[in-house]
Amino acid sequence: MLVSSTTKVGSENARLQTCRRVLDNIRSALTILVTAISLVVLALSAQALQVYDSTNIGTDLGLPLWPSAFDIRPTLAMVACSTIIMITGAASFMLEKFVG
Repeated sequence: MLVSSTTKVGSENARLQTCRRVLDNIRSALTILVTAISLVVLALSAQALQVYDSTNIGTDLGLPLWPSAFDIRPTLAMVACSTIIMITGAASFMLEKFVG
């Protein structure tokens, strides 16, 4: 009876360890995916801002390339949010792998 109970506990523990490992791997993969996506958003938004800054000559010359009321705040918000998400995702992944 005692041996059978110990075997059940051992197999239950092994099954839980396997489930935990799988969930840890899924969490790591999702963290890497979110960090990579935020890097892509950051790169594309920053490139769009760079194009705007290099081609915006203002209305002084009489033929502006951009509308006078062009709003770049959403692009700036994407740059800021993707930077925050990328930094926290990278920090989470590093802490998960090296500390935990």
